[in-house]
Amino acid sequence: MAVRFLSDEYMAQATKVMNDDEAFRSAAGGLDMTMQFTVTDVPDEGEFQYFIRIADGRGEMARGTVDQPDARIRNSYDTAAGISRGELNSATAFMTGKLKVSGNVAKLMTAQNALSRLQDAMAALEVEY
Repeated sequence: MAVRFLSDEYMAQATKVMNDDEAFRSAAGGLDMTMQFTVTDVPDEGEFQYFIRIADGRGEMARGTVDQPDARIRNSYDTAAGISRGELNSATAFMTGKLKVSGNVAKLMTAQNALSRLQDAMAALEVEY
């Protein structure tokens, strides 16, 4: 059954994928960071905020905001959906200005392996955009 992109069900499935995927847990081992995402131009919502928290080899993705995230990431719905579908690389999106990052970029870079593994694992989900 498909889940709608950026819905609560999508967030719950992403959290399950993170915690069930051995490769993600391995890549996330030793990491302790929180990323705050803002997605603009979301159909029927406008701006949407969610976070990803990684600690002790476990992950959580949920709607909402957190105090003092390590990094803030901002992009449009089209960019976020393109990255999610695997049509757009996040590094390319950053280099072309489609994805804006602020905060501790160096710490964010240490999480790239875990985030890449998460994207690979999420590819198995059936998602409606």
